[in-house]
Amino acid sequence: MEKITISISDRAFEYLNSTTDNRSKFINDLIERQEQLNFEHRLEQAYIDQEQDPEFHLEKQLWECVSGDGIVEDSHHA
Repeated sequence: MEKITISISDRAFEYLNSTTDNRSKFINDLIERQEQLNFEHRLEQAYIDQEQDPEFHLEKQLWECVSGDGIVEDSHHA
């Protein structure tokens, strides 16, 4: 665990103190939520980019032609 010193506005400090008894946990939780939001945004953008990629769709079509080619999952032969 790292210890740091930060500067925040008086208003932010008052809010922080009125909201929680554990400032470190509160700030860590905020950072974790922001990390999750950033990950979700990057994932969403990757899906958008994928949908707009003609090469991806061509590759997808090539693989779709093999679906139903007789390969059956058999749990008895592992």
